[in-house]
Amino acid sequence: MQAKYRGQLVEVWKISHRPIHEIWVRQAFEQERLSWNEWNKNVLNFESISGDLALVGDF
Repeated sequence: MQAKYRGQLVEVWKISHRPIHEIWVRQAFEQERLSWNEWNKNVLNFESISGDLALVGDF
Protein backbone atom coordinates (compact mmCIF):
# COMPACT_ATOMS: atom_id res chain seq x y z
CA MET A 1 0.00 0.00 0.00
CA GLN A 2 1.08 3.59 -0.31
CA ALA A 3 1.51 6.15 2.43
CA LYS A 4 2.80 9.69 2.56
CA TYR A 5 6.20 10.05 4.24
CA ARG A 6 7.95 13.42 4.41
CA GLY A 7 5.71 14.73 1.67
CA GLN A 8 6.33 11.82 -0.73
CA LEU A 9 4.30 8.74 -1.57
CA VAL A 10 6.13 5.59 -0.49
CA GLU A 11 5.31 1.88 -0.47
CA VAL A 12 4.61 0.45 2.98
CA TRP A 13 3.64 -2.98 4.25
CA LYS A 14 1.45 -3.65 7.27
CA ILE A 15 3.31 -6.39 9.08
CA SER A 16 1.11 -9.47 9.30
CA HIS A 17 1.14 -13.22 8.87
CA ARG A 18 -1.12 -12.98 5.81
CA PRO A 19 0.32 -13.96 2.43
CA ILE A 20 2.77 -11.32 1.19
CA HIS A 21 1.78 -9.67 -2.08
CA GLU A 22 4.39 -6.90 -2.14
CA ILE A 23 7.35 -7.99 -4.26
CA TRP A 24 9.87 -5.92 -2.29
CA VAL A 25 8.77 -7.53 1.00
CA ARG A 26 8.97 -11.03 -0.47
CA GLN A 27 12.46 -10.27 -1.79
CA ALA A 28 13.58 -8.98 1.62
CA PHE A 29 12.53 -12.30 3.20
CA GLU A 30 14.22 -14.31 0.43
CA GLN A 31 17.44 -12.29 0.87
CA GLU A 32 17.20 -12.81 4.66
CA ARG A 33 17.03 -9.07 5.34
CA LEU A 34 13.71 -9.73 7.12
CA SER A 35 12.81 -12.74 9.24
CA TRP A 36 10.36 -13.75 11.93
CA ASN A 37 11.83 -13.88 15.41
CA GLU A 38 12.41 -17.49 16.42
CA TRP A 39 11.12 -16.96 20.02
CA ASN A 40 8.13 -14.74 19.23
CA LYS A 41 6.53 -15.17 15.81
CA ASN A 42 4.76 -11.80 16.16
CA VAL A 43 8.11 -9.97 16.03
CA LEU A 44 9.81 -9.16 12.74
CA ASN A 45 13.62 -8.88 12.67
CA PHE A 46 15.34 -6.42 10.35
CA GLU A 47 18.49 -8.52 10.06
CA SER A 48 20.94 -6.83 7.74
CA ILE A 49 19.02 -3.57 7.43
CA SER A 50 19.36 -2.14 10.94
CA GLY A 51 19.02 -4.86 13.55
CA ASP A 52 15.70 -3.33 14.65
CA LEU A 53 12.48 -5.15 15.48
CA ALA A 54 8.82 -4.49 14.62
CA LEU A 55 5.56 -6.07 15.71
CA VAL A 56 2.66 -7.54 13.77
CA GLY A 57 0.33 -4.62 13.04
CA ASP A 58 3.14 -2.08 12.57
CA PHE A 59 3.85 -0.49 9.19
